[in-house]
Amino acid sequence: MALTPPWQREIENFVGIKSAFIIEGNVHDRYPFYESEAPGTAPAFLELEELLPRLFERGAARRRAPQGMATPNAPAASAPAAAMSSAPVSAAASA
Repeated sequence: MALTPPWQREIENFVGIKSAFIIEGNVHDRYPFYESEAPGTAPAFLELEELLPRLFERGAARRRAPQGMATPNAPAASAPAAAMSSAPVSAAASA
């Protein structure tokens, strides 16, 4: 069972896809933020201005991580992009 509230998961999932988020309602409340989805994890209760950057960071890290990797430490460039950047420029293209 997921501990993170559904609206927080939606923000994490749409980081990098949606260019704007509209947040309405109880914007001055404190919201639970779980560092881990492990059972028994106690949440930190954060104000929205503290919570949103953490959700955006976690969502961006998930988008950078290749599928199946446990950590968000993806290489800076993929192999095809690196191969293309080292290809010699032809004379016709440089003229």
